[in-house]
Amino acid sequence: MDVTRKISKQTPVFSIIPVLLLFVSYMSFSQGLVNNGGFITVQSGGYLTIDGAAGNYLNTTGVADGSVDLDGEIIIRGNWTNDAAGGDVLINREAVGASDGWVRFNGTATQNIGGNRETYFEKVEINNSAAGDAITMGQNVNIEDECALTDGIVSTGAFYWILRSTTDAELSGYTSNCFINGNLRRYTANATDYVFPVGKSNAALDYHRADLYSSAMTGVAYLVVKVASITEAGDNIDSRLIATEDGTPYTDVLQTAEWQFIPNAVPGGNFGYRLYLANLGLVSPGDDNMFGILKRDDVSTDYDEWNSFEATTTIPAANAAGRTVASGYAQKIGFTAFSKTVVAKSLYPLPVELLSFTGKCTGNGIMLNWTTVSETNNDFFALEKSVDNSTWETLATILAAGNSNRLIDYDFFDPDGIAAYYRLKQTDYNGKETYFNPIYVDCQQNSGNGHSQYIVIGDENEFYILLDNYPEGQNISAILYDELGQVIVTDNVVITDDREIITIGKTGLRSAIYNLVIITGDRTQTTRVFIR
Repeated sequence: MDVTRKISKQTPVFSIIPVLLLFVSYMSFSQGLVNNGGFITVQSGGYLTIDGAAGNYLNTTGVADGSVDLDGEIIIRGNWTNDAAGGDVLINREAVGASDGWVRFNGTATQNIGGNRETYFEKVEINNSAAGDAITMGQNVNIEDECALTDGIVSTGAFYWILRSTTDAELSGYTSNCFINGNLRRYTANATDYVFPVGKSNAALDYHRADLYSSAMTGVAYLVVKVASITEAGDNIDSRLIATEDGTPYTDVLQTAEWQFIPNAVPGGNFGYRLYLANLGLVSPGDDNMFGILKRDDVSTDYDEWNSFEATTTIPAANAAGRTVASGYAQKIGFTAFSKTVVAKSLYPLPVELLSFTGKCTGNGIMLNWTTVSETNNDFFALEKSVDNSTWETLATILAAGNSNRLIDYDFFDPDGIAAYYRLKQTDYNGKETYFNPIYVDCQQNSGNGHSQYIVIGDENEFYILLDNYPEGQNISAILYDELGQVIVTDNVVITDDREIITIGKTGLRSAIYNLVIITGDRTQTTRVFIR
């Protein structure tokens, strides 16, 4: 009997088990393995390598189909074919977390997982160095426990890569060099977030990850997620876009990736998306706060049906993760139904861009100042105050400009201010509210000598930094950084009066948001500066 090549179905089970138990911890099959009735045991800590020119595993069709009790590892560098008619090839699969066995696809050329019957694996690793299709499929692939995507792209074709564990962390390793090109089905638990590393071809540039995020979803057993590009023609063109975000119009659908989320049942509750920006063409910090998520019906072929669901969904605050290119994704929460989904751009920040929010001790109270870069349908600000950053009271309501594409300054004086937290709540005309991060002002520490700086946009060639309430003789350094952290301008001044102006030329500066750092002795202050 040559167990390295073929296990006959006439061979008694008891004659094979001792041989394999003795040698399986180091046995390497030089060719393929055909199992047409044998019973193979790979114990925990043992491994079976199927190597060589062919390196295939074939579970043949027959009355006494071959089977494997796998608690160790099978390393395969060829194809996996399961033609079993009467049962699964991998038997005695344990509960999640037990001594489940790994099947590791470790080839250097394309490997196929197929046959007449789909295989239910316990744990699978894809670690194939082949370019293009590392793994192709001729049958659905089910993974009940862990799935490690280490290297190599899995192309599903018409079949499904199915992850049956509802623990998100049991999918690991995904990158632009290892993802699911095609149909990824993930089984879901209520109110749980999931990663979907999907792509639209076997090229790294076609990787488009999507996450189910901030999920309060119920009633869905699984989701199928896939991604494709849109051909812009007919009614699928940007000129037909009518979607807005709190009144700000979207103008450009990023047609490179259109994700489709397909649930097995109508969901309850709500959920959010994180759609990743890699390979979409958003690379400049100048795109910050100017993109968002749109949805439309799965059968739609008209851009005028894209909808932001602005009345019932929420985007992060300006410059927060999910609104910036550096964060790597677009984010929106509050959806209640699944459909086709894209990232789209606007020509303007969405919807209110807050440049700065500061507090200054005056000796008899606190002066609060804030500046907006742009506003869309902005009804009013509510200025709130708290002594513990937990319980808030409304200090004042300040009418807003409504719509603006220029810098607008607001202020309010709190005569009772000594040491407190302050925050802004912005309300649109449609009643939607947005909170901005709070600030803390402590006049007992400042002894009434608060510092402030005001950014003044000048003519086409210059802008000005007005430094107020600094002591005479104080040395001040001003450093302007771009969003990548590169130094753009530096200047040093000595205060000769209680007010000083630093003038910076705008030649060579593009329209963008910059970080201005003011250094005075051992104190550093940072302010975001919008330069048009």
